[in-house]
Amino acid sequence: PVDKFPLTVCVREWDCEKSGASFMRRRKKARVRIQLKRDPANGNGSGKNGYRDLEEGSSIGDDWSELIEQGDIVLFHLLKPIDAGDYESSVLLENDAISVGSASTISTMGFRGVDDFNRSTPAMGDGWKAKVSVPISKVSLKLDNLKCIASFAAGGIVKHNILYFSSDEEAKQFLLFVKRTKQSIRKHAEKAIRNDTFSNITDNSPLQPIKFLIEIISATDLKAEDKKTSDPYVVVKYGGEEIHKTKVIKKNLHPIWTVETKALFIFTLMPEDYYTHDVVFEVRDWDAFNPGSTLGQCLLSPKKMIMTNGERIECKLQYLQMGKDAQGYLAIRCKKASESDVEFVNLIESKEIADGDYYSDYVTPTVGQQNRNLRMKKKENGTKYHLARPVDKVRGEMWMTPDEIEKSAYENSDYWTEVGKGDLGSLFVEVIGCNDLPRLDRGLGGRQKSDAFVTAVYEDAVATTDVVMDCLNPRFLPHTQRAFKFNLSSIHSPLFIGVHDFDAGLTMHDPAGRITVPLQKFVPKTTYTITQDLYDSHEIVSERESRGSITLRIRLELKEQRALFFNALKSVPKTSVHLNNKKNYAHAKYAVRGALDVNQYDFKVFLSLIDELLQYHTVLYIVKDALKSLILWRSNHSMVMLCFVVVFTECPKYTPSLIIASVAWLMLALLGNERNRPSPWDNPPSYSSLLMRFITNKARPVNIKKFQRSDDDKDYSDRLRKLEEGHQASTNDFWEETNKEWETFDIMSAAERKESARHGSRTGKRKKEKFDLILKLLKPVLEPVQLTTLPIVMILRFVRDIAKWDQMYLSFWITTTAIFLTIVSGIGIYFIKDWDFIILWAKRIILYGTLSPLNKVVDIFYFSKFDAMSESQKEALTKEKRRRKRSRFHGNFATGQRQLEDYMKEEAVKTLMFGPHVITIPSLMTPDRYQGIPNAESYAEPTSQDTEKLMQPSKTFHGQGMGMENSNGIVPANYLKHSNLALLPKMRKATRQYQRPSPENGIEAPLLDSSKAISGGGTFDK
Repeated sequence: PVDKFPLTVCVREWDCEKSGASFMRRRKKARVRIQLKRDPANGNGSGKNGYRDLEEGSSIGDDWSELIEQGDIVLFHLLKPIDAGDYESSVLLENDAISVGSASTISTMGFRGVDDFNRSTPAMGDGWKAKVSVPISKVSLKLDNLKCIASFAAGGIVKHNILYFSSDEEAKQFLLFVKRTKQSIRKHAEKAIRNDTFSNITDNSPLQPIKFLIEIISATDLKAEDKKTSDPYVVVKYGGEEIHKTKVIKKNLHPIWTVETKALFIFTLMPEDYYTHDVVFEVRDWDAFNPGSTLGQCLLSPKKMIMTNGERIECKLQYLQMGKDAQGYLAIRCKKASESDVEFVNLIESKEIADGDYYSDYVTPTVGQQNRNLRMKKKENGTKYHLARPVDKVRGEMWMTPDEIEKSAYENSDYWTEVGKGDLGSLFVEVIGCNDLPRLDRGLGGRQKSDAFVTAVYEDAVATTDVVMDCLNPRFLPHTQRAFKFNLSSIHSPLFIGVHDFDAGLTMHDPAGRITVPLQKFVPKTTYTITQDLYDSHEIVSERESRGSITLRIRLELKEQRALFFNALKSVPKTSVHLNNKKNYAHAKYAVRGALDVNQYDFKVFLSLIDELLQYHTVLYIVKDALKSLILWRSNHSMVMLCFVVVFTECPKYTPSLIIASVAWLMLALLGNERNRPSPWDNPPSYSSLLMRFITNKARPVNIKKFQRSDDDKDYSDRLRKLEEGHQASTNDFWEETNKEWETFDIMSAAERKESARHGSRTGKRKKEKFDLILKLLKPVLEPVQLTTLPIVMILRFVRDIAKWDQMYLSFWITTTAIFLTIVSGIGIYFIKDWDFIILWAKRIILYGTLSPLNKVVDIFYFSKFDAMSESQKEALTKEKRRRKRSRFHGNFATGQRQLEDYMKEEAVKTLMFGPHVITIPSLMTPDRYQGIPNAESYAEPTSQDTEKLMQPSKTFHGQGMGMENSNGIVPANYLKHSNLALLPKMRKATRQYQRPSPENGIEAPLLDSSKAISGGGTFDK
């Protein structure tokens, strides 16, 4: 329609001569035309095209300030005669990309895509055509006597021309007119910007250039250009000039761009250009041999970009040149950029974002003042003394007897390190010591023990103790780095502990063993001192040989006990830890995954998964024994069974309630079976105690003594083991035969592997290489089977943990929901008397509604019409159904897509900030095969002291969570806090020093002041 095009309001022209800026200058006849255009929707009055009664070339004076209105465009045309010389190919045009007014308005010259603007020379009438056509804001003029040097900027090109006027007065008049017009445009633009941005700017000072922070988030449901897929990327242009281009996402119809693929950029806009153009976002399909095809475009005006204020915008892609919708959507975020936003983007582009080395300080084990040349033992007056190591930098060397060391290890820690990002509560962990560690150091000297250190991993945080040199039973004393405060975000997340032997240089640390500590059974106001056996893996049967033990002291503090119940209902988000050091990555990964990663192909893992599936056949024997006990009245639940049978027989209408009640009965029966275990460490709380915790928002402290009921637990374990052996007799026979075949197939025995590892046996090495070759040949067959079996095993483990009440909060909710629904359904059934009437009418509605003669009406008004349609009409209807289906798919797909966007975005930022080596933390659905249980010497006692005051952190690390949901979702909320820490090396060095407690505040006052200095607010305020 004509009223969609910007129309000419008035024109001002000057005849002159022009030449290039080169040394060889040749004057040519030229004309300068300045043209005011306006959107018809904003116009007042009449003209050449229906606006104002002015003819082309007429003058209304040298001042257009009162004529120019908000949203107008003033174009500067440098014209040449149509018959003047040969055709020049280097035509500088920008009006092809101009859009006036709202984002729905397209350029006067048409739109052909970001990279496909029409570069032909348009005829301007009266025998003239455009040599240069740009907005007047893109023109810079400099007067030199009768000549005027003009510079034009458009499309990333700067072109220079020299204009010659007939008189000095005409040149000055031209320069003054352009200057006044540009000032008037800027004045109107600043006024509009003040109104549009709702800013609190009340003075009349000139506005500075506006900086936009723009994030290209993702595209969904794109058109497949390359058979079944596309290689999309996004080009952003403003006024025909490319301002940004993302990287290509190969073979993806739902691409997500991150900081690694250039999703973020800063766009600076001058106030006078505020209404000149819309920002064009075009999704293109990459092709190696040509520019590729357009998948769709969308427009955003600067006004809308400011008003969205960082909110996520989903733009429907369109083919703007054809005026119809394209397939797919493009998600964008825009907002006015702050100084920190600009800094963040600049650091990303320069790849100088906060260095992850500062985080390595928390992960890299510290040796301190100790080495193998130090004297570790001495004897005085018949008493043996050991050097307390690492050496306390404040007290110096301390020689202590073994009993003194043991007693000192259980004293309160001198300082704490706080890590993590959660707000559910706090987990305080102290590493007391280890016992009977394997000898992992090999050398020519007499000291061939282990240099032990411990790594603790919880959610997005990793922390490491100091190293205790040359000791198989190390004790981590209060002055060492051994105490950590983890901020909780999910009760489902376990604590991972790994023990290593320290090796200097590039050699990887030797793993000694690991444990997993689930937190669900811990209660506040209780100090748990647990000793647990270390294993190399919690997955593989052959690796279940104890490698010593570790002792931890754990306290759990919560803001609200009831919050745990609701937290258990939340999905556990994907969590990962990024490290920039392969050595740190290796020992942190071992703490989380163990010696073998079940997500990676390994023949041992494959056999273990198959073995675990075969073990679940024992459930049939357990069910058989349970039914036998119920029927023969050997169980306390036989009376409940009788009640169910009576109700089902005498009152069959209550059958739905009985089905729901059977779920609650089953869960309570399983809980009763688990509570028969004598060990207090393997005994879940009763349902009534959990219910009281939920109602009262309090949990009673626990008191467990050393070796409590250890004899009973041993007898119970023996009986249970015999029962399981009886259930698994057939499977064990099969597995023994398989093991015999495996032993013959295994070219190198366990003894040979151990000997080869210790002495470097060449024969063993050759056999191992041959064996590895065989496994590589089997990999294409076995790896898909392993990857298919793994999720099935994980689901079975999850169901197992719920049935055993190891996931006791989820088990509680299942039981409570079943009880509630049983009561509600029972009451409803009781008050509904005439069930025969309800059933009769239900049958009538279903049968008469689907099989009645009314179906003939449906046939007449729908199916018959469809059969009578032509093929083109059917095809159009099919396309419309597909479009509606895609719309429904987009709505259902949006939630999962946004979660994936947040995760990928956070991972990309963490990769840049902390390092490329990623450890994915196991989620709720990936528990270990073998659950670790504290040994009998473990104990727990109520704590009356305020844990927060007792364990005041002397250094704080916020964890690697980026808080992507904050700060309008564009720049991570915690970025500056991490950057502040990374840019304070003196502070990091200070926090590494061992500090003695101060009577006033628990830590050295200067260190406390420094900690406050880097807090920066939020979770850093301590």
